[in-house]
Amino acid sequence: MTAAYRPGPVIRGIERVGNRVPHPFFLFWILLLLLGVGSAVLAANGATAQLPGAPQAQPVRDILSVAGLQQLLTTMVDNFIGFPPLGVVLTMLLGVGICERTGLLRSLVNIALTRVPRRFMPYAVAYLCVQGHFMGDAAMVILPPLAALAFASVGRHPVAGALGAFAATAVGYGSGLIVGALDANLAALTESVLPPGTPPDIGVGVLMNYWFQAVSALVLPAVLGWILVHRVEPGLPPVDPEPDAAGEPDTTVTARERRALRVAGVALAVWLACALAAWLVPGGPLQGDDGSLIDSPFLDGIVPLLFLTFLVTGLAYGIAAGVVTRPSDVPEMMAESLKGMLGFVVIAFSAGQFIAMFTWSGVGTWLAVEGSAGLRTIGLTGLGALLLALVLCTEAYSGSVR
Repeated sequence: MTAAYRPGPVIRGIERVGNRVPHPFFLFWILLLLLGVGSAVLAANGATAQLPGAPQAQPVRDILSVAGLQQLLTTMVDNFIGFPPLGVVLTMLLGVGICERTGLLRSLVNIALTRVPRRFMPYAVAYLCVQGHFMGDAAMVILPPLAALAFASVGRHPVAGALGAFAATAVGYGSGLIVGALDANLAALTESVLPPGTPPDIGVGVLMNYWFQAVSALVLPAVLGWILVHRVEPGLPPVDPEPDAAGEPDTTVTARERRALRVAGVALAVWLACALAAWLVPGGPLQGDDGSLIDSPFLDGIVPLLFLTFLVTGLAYGIAAGVVTRPSDVPEMMAESLKGMLGFVVIAFSAGQFIAMFTWSGVGTWLAVEGSAGLRTIGLTGLGALLLALVLCTEAYSGSVR
């Protein structure tokens, strides 16, 4: 067996730098200060941005001016409350929290992993964990120990299972066949930075990245599974065949929980049938004007519909499993699920200020126009520009997940 992997000086250096990065709450205030300096310099030099089709050029406004400081002071509360992902993410988590607190998600994971043969276990764990964003940040805590036990149950290295689950959850956090809170978060952020005058049918929505996410959910597990089998497991030391079972998570699924899963499946099927009928059947209440399926209340209200989907499924499971025994259990579970989001709410306060002032200053529009002109000047257009944008967006997103 080969020696266990030891990080080199480059990886250790990256880790040291990463550990010194300020908390995101302060990062957004630092970015706002840098934005203020940049806007002051641009405004002093008379910088303007001419959007295609706009009647006149838009000047860059100085955030550090009296008008800029007044704007920040008088809109600070609105910037916080109006932070696009705030309401969307919290709404989604109210529904997902019911699925998590009733034990529905844990039962699904346990059943999925107990039926997988040894040969395919790494790929099954990777596939399941790539869907982890459906469970929110709880996936980082719930899935690794369950994957470790699943690996051990088929004679594979449990540490490899835990490492693979964590890596798959982190790397594939924006992928998956299931729409989750993160999709709503990204859609809201994208819509918040659209320039004024953007057509309303531009196509920004929760499902705008679904096909890319779905393909990634099929490709990433294959790559991650191969890495687990051929790189991670061979480099791990032998494991004690009879480890101490104290503190291990319970992976058993009782007969009552299996019955509750069937009840939840029936409830989900009935709810989906009703929602789709209201959208697809001619004259349905969730169709748009003249029977439109695209510009319709169904797609406009996809976040509330997803919330109701999670709520109906989680409640059906919880009632059948005996976890939900009184009406007050529901708001209590919702409140518990939101406790883990308090850090997000704090960050939303500073992030909301930065995004609002970034839009008000016009620096974003100026960067887009001048950047586009610069790319055309050096001949970087078409496929090259698209690939560059993909690389930049990937790096920015992976940094936000870390």
